[in-house]
Amino acid sequence: PGDKIVAWNVFFRILEVPVFWWPYLVIPLDYDPIGLTPGYSDEFGGFVLAAKGFSVNEQIKGKLRFDWYSKRGFGFGGDLDYRSKRLGAGELKIYGIRDEEAPDQRAANPFENANRREDDRGRVSWKHKALLDPYTTLQLQWHELSDKVFLQDFFEREHREETDPQSFVTVTRNSAHYSLLGHFEKRTNRFQTVSEKLPEVVFTWLRRPLYGTNFYYTNEEGIVNFNQT
Repeated sequence: PGDKIVAWNVFFRILEVPVFWWPYLVIPLDYDPIGLTPGYSDEFGGFVLAAKGFSVNEQIKGKLRFDWYSKRGFGFGGDLDYRSKRLGAGELKIYGIRDEEAPDQRAANPFENANRREDDRGRVSWKHKALLDPYTTLQLQWHELSDKVFLQDFFEREHREETDPQSFVTVTRNSAHYSLLGHFEKRTNRFQTVSEKLPEVVFTWLRRPLYGTNFYYTNEEGIVNFNQT
């Protein structure tokens, strides 16, 4: 009770016609267990997107993806979400497909049918955030993409949220008197134009009364090493 549903001899029906049958089915109550999204589009043809959720424990959960596109081929991958009081929280996403109609990035118009070819495409994305101590926070975001339109093709919602995902590591420390920022930003995809920061360090002395008067003093010092790629 309160953890999962266990069922036997399960039928999934459409208009009272049995379509799928599972002899044994376990459905966690706190995570989406099975998802099927059929459809059709001019770009992908007929497709079926299948996802199977899993839960290792309360801190580690994920989703396996099995996708089929009549025009593009089979795609496989997975998402992993994790939470730890000591190590922090984050998500890892991996996906790959042998795309039968991949756009040629070197062509003037990559999306013309004459410029499409079979190619391996995919992504590895990792986001992580951790509290190192009561004053210090670590934030990491890393993206490896096969090409600049991969997310637009297969993960359009993510593409709309962040059209040009950046990779960086940031450490911030905030105390009652000062804040310290360390930021490292690196280009991870050759098709991107990035103002790399290798690194950026900023120290800020927060606003404080000057010798017990009503005058206040603040100061900020920073250094950054840029590399335009």
